[in-house]
Amino acid sequence: MAKKFFMTGGAGVAATLISPYFDRDEITRTDVRRADDVAELALCDPRLVAEAMAGHDTVIHAVGVGWKKPDAEIEASMIPPFRCVLDAMKVAGVKRIVLLSSMHVVADYELGEGISPASPPRTSSFYGQMHVLREKMVREFGLSASIIRIGVVSPKPRGTRRDRAIWISPRDLATCIRYAADITSPRCPVIWGCSGTNEDHEWIHSDGRFDAVDNADKFPLVDADRWSFIGGPLVKHQVPADRANF
Repeated sequence: MAKKFFMTGGAGVAATLISPYFDRDEITRTDVRRADDVAELALCDPRLVAEAMAGHDTVIHAVGVGWKKPDAEIEASMIPPFRCVLDAMKVAGVKRIVLLSSMHVVADYELGEGISPASPPRTSSFYGQMHVLREKMVREFGLSASIIRIGVVSPKPRGTRRDRAIWISPRDLATCIRYAADITSPRCPVIWGCSGTNEDHEWIHSDGRFDAVDNADKFPLVDADRWSFIGGPLVKHQVPADRANF
């Protein structure tokens, strides 16, 4: 039986970009503001949220403002709504969640330093700290969960070398979410969400320490249509080849 997804933050940039890769009858997109094919739902009353998510199999949580926003706004958008969603899942009996986290969680590791899913968070930004807190919350809540740490979501690689190293295409993110929703072990795996493989995967920093120069001519990447691999240094589970395209 096909899964029925319930998405929060459905009017956000990433959610909008991946929406064409889900059938309308398999996903319910919600947000605090109404948009095309997105239902309005305030994440403040677990009972009302539970009513909306009843009958779904998996929650995709994609709520949060950008990392350049004021700290108070970041915290308000990331922590209370997420706590409401977790409480609502308990009420509604929804056992599975895919949390869209961020590579900011490990942004302070030195270049070339080996990292793995077991590596502890290392971030100096408030935005990264809020993502660390959400990852801790979902682990402690006792749900069947997967965490996808994503960087730049866009149709094609763009921006600096660092940005392109942590790029994931909308198609690949949708594939990654589907795969994450099916993982049953280990409990709450961390998946590195990026498209393709190249030497630039060590460029995971997003705290502004490196020059924001678009040097694509010096470090060319392959055409976006050829990027289908879900992986990178933090991935334990890779999407099987027969599920890379759909």
